[in-house]
Amino acid sequence: MALVYVASPYKALAVRESQRKAQAISVAQQECLKIMRECEGFTPVSPILQFSYLDENKHRDKALQMGLELLKACDYIYLSKHKDAK
Repeated sequence: MALVYVASPYKALAVRESQRKAQAISVAQQECLKIMRECEGFTPVSPILQFSYLDENKHRDKALQMGLELLKACDYIYLSKHKDAK
């Protein structure tokens, strides 16, 4: 199976800061499910879901670095065009 890096919005979400993480996780889940339903033979990989345990304020740089490593391991990239992104 080919790995698909799911690039979904986080900072670009048009929501209050207190709702950002939960909304970003929800959007990432929706996009991964979309790929699973519509693209047989592809495995979606989301850095937002993978690293949701990290604290945005303390670990942002590390999360971005790990996300880039995850991207290198993937065969494709999917760019989300979710309606809630600015």
